[in-house]
Amino acid sequence: MPYRSSSWIARAEGEGHLQAVTLADGQRTECDELGVGFGLLPSTELAAALGCRIDAESGAIAVDIAQQTSQPHILAAGECCGIGGADKALIEGEIAALQILGEDIRPLAARHRRQLAFAARLHDTFTPRPELLRLADPGTMICRCEDVSLGRLRAEHGWREAKLQTRCGMGACQGRICKPIAHELLGWHAEETTPREPLQPAPLRAFVSLRPAAEETPPAPP
Repeated sequence: MPYRSSSWIARAEGEGHLQAVTLADGQRTECDELGVGFGLLPSTELAAALGCRIDAESGAIAVDIAQQTSQPHILAAGECCGIGGADKALIEGEIAALQILGEDIRPLAARHRRQLAFAARLHDTFTPRPELLRLADPGTMICRCEDVSLGRLRAEHGWREAKLQTRCGMGACQGRICKPIAHELLGWHAEETTPREPLQPAPLRAFVSLRPAAEETPPAPP
């Protein structure tokens, strides 16, 4: 497959279904399927709920060379410690396991440094360009849980007002998706709050199954 650098989808077109896309350079290509991605963010809700420090610059869980967080006996590994791919996640999992077992982690140090270097190169190469932030128009959906568009958000003065007036960030994802987008597009700095349980959307049957056996209603006699 061809790989184009310094190029991105500027517009998707079609009547009732996708028929073509227009690239940033004006080239139009007919197609019927499109997949887009604008980067990944570390998932840190569980760590934040446990009181672990989150690095302000990267947005990832702050860990030392042994994958130890700021909280005793809590280690973290993988993309939550910074986006870097599967190999980085695997080596960090090995380091964390060895640390828990009291084994020597030094033999893994060189491999880990290589993966961290790759992660840094990945960040430098694929961090979304400023031009991408201008692709969103007033009709672009920012909060998919509550169907809140960029146009509606621009009428508000900040994240708190947007939540109160539009319910942006109040849906199933609790702002995990729309809050960083609003930060990038509107410059809003949301107040830091401790995540509330459940940390991820869960079906009601998951909570029903947690009831103690004694609370279960006995079966009716035959």
